[in-house]
Amino acid sequence: MIFAHPVRPDVVVKVPHPKGPKRGLFGKRRMFSRSDAFGPMWNSYVEIREFSRAVSAVRRVTHIYAQFAGFVQTSRGPGALFEAIRGPDGALAKTLRHHAEQNGYEPEMEQAIRALWAEIKDIWLIISDQALVNVVVTGDADAGYVLIIVDGVGERVLIPLQKWFRSIHMKKTERQMDKMIHAYRTITDVADPVDTPLEGQP
Repeated sequence: MIFAHPVRPDVVVKVPHPKGPKRGLFGKRRMFSRSDAFGPMWNSYVEIREFSRAVSAVRRVTHIYAQFAGFVQTSRGPGALFEAIRGPDGALAKTLRHHAEQNGYEPEMEQAIRALWAEIKDIWLIISDQALVNVVVTGDADAGYVLIIVDGVGERVLIPLQKWFRSIHMKKTERQMDKMIHAYRTITDVADPVDTPLEGQP
């Protein structure tokens, strides 16, 4: 759940949905799971850890993801503070999905998607979910769109191969970029080049 901060306009508050204890075999409570160890803040912990790992790996901070800003207590429990990404009008930036539904296909946006994934590969940032709702849009077609990651970061697997092997990460990000572009084209009703018949063919 994402909330505006009541005092600080520069951050939003991520509050996890309340969840009961995880169940394992025969309905018994699963012991020693990672989410139990870190409590309801597990997803934010994964994101923060991945941001830290990526910065350490390449020794530079990038602009393509919302920065972590600390923790806060709320009426719904503990929350994590992340940078509030805003559009030109000062409102919270729209997700790529929302932007695509409103504006249709734009070559400049596809270029921005490719630029985002080029930077993801360059800084060795691991993305767990490339859904269009996990990035927001800043800038405009004239000045150039810039996409910012706000969710879906970090490996949630037992064996973190992408963290151990950069070659695996590079191949995985190529596939993820293709999936994001395909999803963008699908929403905007534009066929992928491979689906477009060649001239003179039925």
